[in-house]
Amino acid sequence: MTIQFLFLVAVFRLRYYEDLTVQDLKKGSFSIDDFTIYIPRIDLPEKDYRNNPELLTAMVVTHLEDIIRNEVQVIEELEDEMQGKEGQIMSVHFGLSSQHIMKHLVNIYEDTQRIVELKSKIKNNPSEAAAYEREIWLLYTKITDEKDNYYREKYNVFPNLQNIYVTFRSMEGK
Repeated sequence: MTIQFLFLVAVFRLRYYEDLTVQDLKKGSFSIDDFTIYIPRIDLPEKDYRNNPELLTAMVVTHLEDIIRNEVQVIEELEDEMQGKEGQIMSVHFGLSSQHIMKHLVNIYEDTQRIVELKSKIKNNPSEAAAYEREIWLLYTKITDEKDNYYREKYNVFPNLQNIYVTFRSMEGK
């Protein structure tokens, strides 16, 4: 009976804190900045991580989690509940200097929007269907070329990593 009572109390307590967190998020009391740190520059030589975002992510996550694992919990109420979880990193993002290949994706999007418009025009004006279908065919060819250019540049152009944004599971990690 005692175990059941303690279990019910724990469940109600978790629900209460969960509701408070949801309310705080809805009110805008929390933002991603509360869970994220910004590292303005990468002090490692590029040869150490070979300008590879995945390798650098592994290095950063391992380093930060090792540092945070030994930190003392500041909020006493969370000491038992968050033990071992406060330092977990949820995501690592980089500021990159080589985002120009995104232009191909934007062009593909614009061309697909134009195809949708032309297909609706075919339904509304079947007498001009041949002209619309020719234009659609040209757009499909253009999309294929854009896709090829995108993958070619993605394969040949390496990103230059500028800075790091690290998001933690809890505010305590930050």
